[in-house]
Amino acid sequence: MTINAYNVLQAPANIFARPATFIINENGKIAWSDVGERFGHRTRSAQIIDGLNSLE
Repeated sequence: MTINAYNVLQAPANIFARPATFIINENGKIAWSDVGERFGHRTRSAQIIDGLNSLE
């Protein structure tokens, strides 16, 4: 299951995924991520841009 593979299962109930944004590199590996702790967390566009710039 994807939520297990990306380790975003929300504790303690373990029935929901935590909000998360991932940048996957050309090799299929996680190059950058922002994983929230609870519902309502949103990754800002500027954070994604910073994440992309950090890969260069």
